[in-house]
Formats: sequence, C-alpha cells, structure tokens
Amino acid sequence: MTYFPLKENFRYTYKFTSSDFEGEATVYIDILKTEKIDETVKASARMTFILRDTHTTDFEIVNDGKWVYSTNGIVTGGRKEFPVPPVEGGKWVESPDSCRIQTLSDTKETAAGKFENCMKIVTLIADGDGGAAMRWYAPETGLVYEDYHAEDKQCELELVGYGPLETTEEKK
Repeated sequence: MTYFPLKENFRYTYKFTSSDFEGEATVYIDILKTEKIDETVKASARMTFILRDTHTTDFEIVNDGKWVYSTNGIVTGGRKEFPVPPVEGGKWVESPDSCRIQTLSDTKETAAGKFENCMKIVTLIADGDGGAAMRWYAPETGLVYEDYHAEDKQCELELVGYGPLETTEEKK
C-alpha cells in the first residue's frame, strides 16, 4: 500500500490556515516529473502558495525504499515523512522531534472526501515540550490532513482536491 504516491503531472490542492497570517491560503502541490533509478523514485514538485499574493517554491519528494522524505513542505521545511514500509507503532527521531505511526487504520474526512485506512503519524515537537502535530496519509492518495500545534505556531492543512494536473494544451 502506498501512502504517498508520486504520480507525474498530478496536483494536490490544500486549504491552509496558520497563526502566521490572517485568512485562508490555497496551496497547490504539483508533482511535475518523476524519475526512477533502481529502487529510488524522485519527484520534482512545485508548491504554489496563494494568499494575498503568490509564491512558488520548487522542491523534491523522494521514496528511496527506506523512507519517503521531502526537501520542503507547507507546514514545516523538509522532513522524513515516514519509513517504507510503514509499520504501526514505528518510531523515529528528527531531533528535537520524535515521531510515531499511531495507526494504519484511521478514518479522516476532508473537503476532498472520506478516507479510510489512513496512516496517522503523531509528532512530539521538542519531544513534547514544544507541542504536537498529527498528520494523516490516505492509501493511494497521500497527505490529506495535518494539524500542527507548537508553542509559537498553529496550523491546519486540509486536502480539498486532487487529480491530474492540467497542461496548457488541455486548457485550450
């Protein structure tokens, strides 16, 4: 089961709220190109953040057969998303944070739909002294929800849509 499929020319649309700004941002994560070398799949991705103006950032998402990790992200910078294969109860540390796969059978409902058999990851920020975060990945879909509550920042990220990325040719 794949909890973070790297599909070429694919778009994820998120609603993002944060204590860092007023209002609700729309964030697109576009998987532009994928490349497989041996057991490693690398995806070239683009994050487009729209609030009062628009910012874009290019980054990579990698599945090396041991980990899925990103070099940037919406809520936090780059991180280890989860180990491959994910195992319920699995733990890892990204100092000073500690992460644990709480379950592989949660249900999460977002504006994009109801997702079953989700992987739920709990992160203790600064080992719990700085807050906590939870994120849900749906099978064959990817990240559907993230709730981040740190001492200095609160964020909520919700998947509102996903599907093939329209090219300029398709829009005509």
